[in-house]
Amino acid sequence: MNTLSLYLVKMIACSAVLYGYYHLALRNNKFHQWNRYYLVLITLFSLIIPFIKIPFYESESTALFSYNANAAFSVSSTNPAPSATGAGYPEIFMLLGIGVSLALIARLLLTVLQLKQLIKRSTVIDIPPYHLVKNQQINTPFSFFKYIFWDQQTSPESQEGQQILRHELVHIEEKHSTDKLFMEFITSLLWFNPFFHLIKRELALVHEFLADKKAAGKEVASYAQTILQMTFNSKQFNIVNSFFHSPIKRRLLMLTKFQHSRFSYLRRVLVLPLTATIFFIFACESKDKTRDAISPAASVQEQVDELPVFKGGQSALADYLKKEINYPQAAKDKDMKGVVNVEFVVEKDGKISNPRIIGNDPGYGMGQEALRAVGAMPLWNPAKLKGQPVATKMKLPIIFAPSKIFTFVETPPEFPGGEEGLALFLNKNIRYPKAAQEAGTFGTVFIQFTVSKDGIVYDVKTVGKRHGNGLEEEAIRVAKLMPKWNPGRHNNEAVDVVFNLPIRFTLQE
Repeated sequence: MNTLSLYLVKMIACSAVLYGYYHLALRNNKFHQWNRYYLVLITLFSLIIPFIKIPFYESESTALFSYNANAAFSVSSTNPAPSATGAGYPEIFMLLGIGVSLALIARLLLTVLQLKQLIKRSTVIDIPPYHLVKNQQINTPFSFFKYIFWDQQTSPESQEGQQILRHELVHIEEKHSTDKLFMEFITSLLWFNPFFHLIKRELALVHEFLADKKAAGKEVASYAQTILQMTFNSKQFNIVNSFFHSPIKRRLLMLTKFQHSRFSYLRRVLVLPLTATIFFIFACESKDKTRDAISPAASVQEQVDELPVFKGGQSALADYLKKEINYPQAAKDKDMKGVVNVEFVVEKDGKISNPRIIGNDPGYGMGQEALRAVGAMPLWNPAKLKGQPVATKMKLPIIFAPSKIFTFVETPPEFPGGEEGLALFLNKNIRYPKAAQEAGTFGTVFIQFTVSKDGIVYDVKTVGKRHGNGLEEEAIRVAKLMPKWNPGRHNNEAVDVVFNLPIRFTLQE
């Protein structure tokens, strides 16, 4: 599921749960101001929460061996992109959805424009804090921000007129038009979310409950009679506050309901744990500690043409660690074993800096010993970018066992035909994505997969910064097409080995 689809699913689910609680526990209760703020806030909450990401770290990988390719295999834009087959159903539905949203937003703007035009054609009387607008086209009184639109049949001096005027003044003083305009915009933009439409309808009713309560005062009976006597005979703008707002039954119920519901305070307080639960469910996302534990400095390159290499190669690195690392006595006494993943920076002069443990430290001195050994490493051959040495990060798993210390396998896995055969396979099968060519997207994609002891490639994924526009998807697709490899071997036994393969996509002038 892509990022946009996941956001929309989370947004709809969040609004569904929060509105469901309102419908079951808060609707038709007397705390109207609370309900007003609740309906507005759950709309904002549903829009914002899917954007928030709280890293929730998973347990460490149990792979014992890893191996990095020493060069990035290049794919240029001269490799033909897959032939276009036209827009698929997802693209068509997305375009239709955008079209509907734009049409609804245009209708909303047109409504606002019509109200402005009506004001210009009308007689406007300034009566602070509002402006009274009179026009023969107005059938029933309504308000919009600081304007009260008044019909020719209702007298402002009559008892009914005074009650209606007090009602509309409440809408103006409490800025109900701001709520209505906000919800109209949200339901126009995100029209496919049915719960936003339900929230908009309920919010409009809550506005009427608030205005009825303050306008009626102690004259509840006569005010209720005024509502019943009025006729619903006009079509009003959908973003205004109209005195003649249905359903009448609920307005009269709220107007004549004097007793607060039992446990009303508890109903409101329970919103807090519900909201907190939703926040953590929708905001938390799974992360791999080994990728996110360290933020690289600005001078450290994440994408390089050639990875750094320990002088003498993998076997020399394994020999160094076997000689340098001392199995902690505390771990020996407890017969403890574990994996310490160390991330460090190989500077452009080959020096090692900033060694840190990423993930869990198994304890008993193993983490400290791994850091000491990595920090004491001799100079490496630095990484290269465009032929120039640069600083970059490296990850090194060091496995402590009672009798052995493993770092890399003695014989790493090999593609049939070696690196030359791998390069030929990639050049034959990879196609530079058309979307990436059109957008000018290029860079190095790091593919990580596991070569099983049978030589089968599995668990293919990308690591590091994404470039987008199909580069990662194309690299994964081709990696899954790979034939069996010659498996890695350790102590004369075939073992599963994690392999990191950089694939560089370059655009030709």
